[in-house]
This record gives sequence, structure tokens and C-alpha cells, in this order.
Amino acid sequence: MDGKPKGVLRFLELPPTLKVRPQKLQDGREVARYRVAEYLESIGVDLAKLKTLHLRGGRSRVSIIPGSEVRKYKDSLLFSFTRGDSGKARMEWPDAPIEVNTTIDTMVAVTAYVERDPPRYDRQKRAYFDENGEKIEGIPFAKPEESLRGTRVYADGKLVASVKRKRLPDSVLAKSYTPKNPRFSLDSYLASTGVDPAKISTLAVVRGDFVVARLDAAAWKKAREKAEFSLAPGSEGRVIVHLPTADGGETALPSSALLAYSVAAPKRLLDAPVAEAVPGSEENQVEPE
Repeated sequence: MDGKPKGVLRFLELPPTLKVRPQKLQDGREVARYRVAEYLESIGVDLAKLKTLHLRGGRSRVSIIPGSEVRKYKDSLLFSFTRGDSGKARMEWPDAPIEVNTTIDTMVAVTAYVERDPPRYDRQKRAYFDENGEKIEGIPFAKPEESLRGTRVYADGKLVASVKRKRLPDSVLAKSYTPKNPRFSLDSYLASTGVDPAKISTLAVVRGDFVVARLDAAAWKKAREKAEFSLAPGSEGRVIVHLPTADGGETALPSSALLAYSVAAPKRLLDAPVAEAVPGSEENQVEPE
């Protein structure tokens, strides 16, 4: 929103307040859909003030929708996921003649402009340009230091942090830390993001579209003193979570997101199976552009 990251549009990272809007297909099947307007509101966009919405698809194609059209079609402008409860987010356009420059299928990025005016988008060159005619790389107005390349941290569904290797303070070093074995306390790091570890009722470790660990309040209370993380080699902040096991060992769980809840976690997260092994890398878990 106006260049500020608000989250990643993946099934397990959907805001907990976002409702499923089932739709019936012509063959009678019922499928899960979500309203774009409700998603925007759930991440903090004031829909009444929305100027324009940009949906970036493959090959840098961008659908530009005026805010008035998002409000007009708030019930029928929908999105889904290519694999039902996983995969890339995909637009589901209304049958009515909505005002849009072009339509896309799967979404690579969603940018809402509320306070700021969007830069000029050149449809032929498939690129943004600033007021001086210079090409804009990446998301307009986004600051490099606020990128979401590291493991994302959510508190009750709200994005509160993205792990940055160079910004981890000494205060989150684990008791087991050594220069040869750099470990960090998961409890201390969560506290540094504003999460109260003592109030966590559900903590999920997510890798791509898979839940690789899910702890309830009792399990987290038992694990929190020894719960640690390290950083994946060569990454800018991708975390490997180390949790103690009953036999005195520990797990090593590569993660793309940590979801902490002090309130009731959404059913979609609680119902998701815990994967014992995740095939391939996170990048291989969604369809290529």
C-alpha cells in the first residue's frame, strides 16, 4: 500500500478475518473465492480512499483498476488460488464490463494507492517511469530495506517484520550462540517484533504452501526456552527454525513465514496438515510465470 509492504498473497498468509466466498460453477462444483475489496480492507486499506489498484501479472503486465470500480464491483471482483488452497493467487473477473486497461490471470504483485498517486505505467514497454522519465525497478515507492526477502513474521494475521540478517540485534542471540554456530532465540526475536511470546496460543512455521510445524499454547510454553533459529546460508534473512524434540534432539525447519496468534488462529491454518517433508524449494511449490 503506497509502497509499504502489507503481506504476501498466499493461502496460509491470508488475514484471519478474510472470509471465503464460495461460488458455484456451471458444472455444479463449489469453489473457494475471495473478494479483492475485503482482502484490501483486511490489510488496512481504506476502501473509500482507494485511488487505484494495480495488479501485476506475468511478463510485467499490469491491470490498472480505478478505486471507484473496486468499490462498484466489491462483491464480484474476486480472486482464488491455482491449486485451491495453495499455488499462486489468480484473478476471477466479473462478467460485467469493469473499467480496466487489460486483464491478467495469476498475480505477481498487488499495489494499492491510497495517499499517493501511482507513477506512469507504459503498457508497450511494460514498465513504470518516474516524473523524470527514469524507469522504476520493482514496486514503486518501496524501500529496499523494507523488502520481504527474509522470513516474514505475522502477529494475529498482521505483518510485523521480515527477518534481516544485518539487523538482528545482540539481544536476540541464543544462549547456545558461538561464532561457529550462530543461533538466535526465537522467543527473544518474536518479542523484539512486538509479539508477546507469553500470550502465543498458536505458532505455525510455514514453508511456502506447507505448515511444517504448528504448536499450541502448551507445546509452545514447553519449547520456547530452547526454540532457536539460524539463517540459511547465502540468504538475506531466510530462517531455519530449530525446535526441541521429545527424544532430546531438535528439528531443523526452513521457513518462509512465522505465524503467531494470541487470538484464535484461522480454521484454514488449524486444518492444514503438518508436512513431515516438503518436496523441493519454496520456489518450486508454485507454478512458474
